[in-house]
Amino acid sequence: MGQFLADMGHILADMGHLLADMGHLLADMGHLLADMGHLLADMGHILADMGHLLADMGHLLADMGHLLADIGTLFNTIFALLSGTLLWAQSLRQLHPNTPAHVWLLSSFRPLYFPFPRIKSYAGFLIKRCDS
Repeated sequence: MGQFLADMGHILADMGHLLADMGHLLADMGHLLADMGHLLADMGHILADMGHLLADMGHLLADMGHLLADIGTLFNTIFALLSGTLLWAQSLRQLHPNTPAHVWLLSSFRPLYFPFPRIKSYAGFLIKRCDS
């Protein structure tokens, strides 16, 4: 009878050890899943950072495009002003054929020197002098 109780005790002890091993295995699986979750979270954060970087690069590219468009608009404005000035100068040249070239070119900038009466009166004097 003592041997039977000893065997039963060993069986119960083995079952306890098996249960403990299963508990440790379950804990290890939980830790593994947690580590995988942290790894996935880190990978998600890396992907999110890469997305933000890509978005910032897109905004930078858009800003460069806007800057290029503004430069183009500036050049268009300058060339339009120059061509308008030259057309104005040509029309003055046709109206006053014996006026020297520097005078009709100077008078073509009339809107630019309008606030300065001395320049305006000097250009008017030159035009009147050449007309007579």
